[in-house]
Formats: sequence, C-alpha cells, structure tokens
Amino acid sequence: MLQDYLDVAILRGLIERHAIANPVALRRFVRQLMNVPAGMFSIHKLHDDLKSQGLTVSKDSLHAWLEHVQDAFVFFAIPIHTSSERARQRNPHKVYAVDPGLVTACARHGSADVGQLLETAVFIELRRTSPDLAYARTESGYEVDFVTPSELVQACASIEDPATREREVRALREAMASQGTREAMIVTLAVDEEIRVAEGTIRVIPIWRWVIERAAS
Repeated sequence: MLQDYLDVAILRGLIERHAIANPVALRRFVRQLMNVPAGMFSIHKLHDDLKSQGLTVSKDSLHAWLEHVQDAFVFFAIPIHTSSERARQRNPHKVYAVDPGLVTACARHGSADVGQLLETAVFIELRRTSPDLAYARTESGYEVDFVTPSELVQACASIEDPATREREVRALREAMASQGTREAMIVTLAVDEEIRVAEGTIRVIPIWRWVIERAAS
C-alpha cells in the first residue's frame, strides 16, 4: 500500500503536474533518496550516480526535482545551521521522507536501519512545531542532527556503546558551547537519564516519552 502511495505521488504529484519528460530518471531519483533516509544529499554525487547508470539528466533538473518532491510532501530537506547563505548552498542537505513507513516499504533489502527510522520520526515531530530546522557540524567535525531556534537534539537508537555515547555527548557539548545554551537532548529508543556536563544538562529520553511530553506542552 505504501509503495502504491509513493507511485501515485510520483505520477500525479510530479510527472503529470510538472510535465517531466524523463520519468525513469525521476523514479530512480526518488528511490535513491528513499534509500538514504536521514542522510546527506549531494546533487553532484547523485548526478554522477545516475550518469553511471546510463540516465542522462542535468543538475538543474535534479535541483528542480528536489523542490518538486518537497512540494509534493514526499521528502523534506534541511540545510546546515549557519548564518551564511553561501555556506548553506555549498554544504549538502539532509533529506527525510515524510513517513518512516515509506522508508521501510522501499528498503532495498527488506528492512531499514533502526537509527535512520528513529531519526526520521524525530524529524517529523520536530517539523510539526519547529519549521526552522537545520543540522549542525561542530568545529571538531561532529554532527548534531537537529538545531531549532530553541533546541539541540540528537537521535540515537542506543547509547549503551561507550564510543557511541562519547560521540553523541561530545557533539552536543561542543554545540551547547557554541550556541550558548545550557540544555540539549538525545532521543533514544529506551534509555532515560540525565547527563551533567560542564556546559549544562543533556537529557537522554525514550522517543515515546519525548513525543508525549511535547504533545502535552
């Protein structure tokens, strides 16, 4: 059913509405996006990938298609957090599907990465109340999944692995210091705790509790 929904969105919301003359390349474009959920998206790289598959399409068309899939509410792209418009254009965007179910339905190997599905679900909830979303990259090269005008949020299925925990916490600590905020959050599948750091407090919270608390606020 979800695959049929996507096919209808492609046919009516994109091919017919925008009179796209290369539907094969468009479908491949959509499938490529669906198979890198919560991932970085580069027009240049995708252009090269399609070209290697024998599909000729201009970069201008790919830029237009990215706008079209967002207008059709199939995907959403968020930029890097910066005050420089040039930097926003130069850096890749992160792309999210409108629903984690679509990601699972279109997964190449019959299943999707749990961490990517969690991050997609967190994005959808944040977008509901915070349309001004971005991701951040710290000076040390760590990534913070979501930056809103009032929040720093990481999505991580589990932080039980010490290396994963250290990476997620360090990314938020650097972002807290640069943003001048005393609070940040890691949304997980199950863990519920508070981590005290020199920069303030990092709350680790299971997604079910996080969504309930946001709905109640």
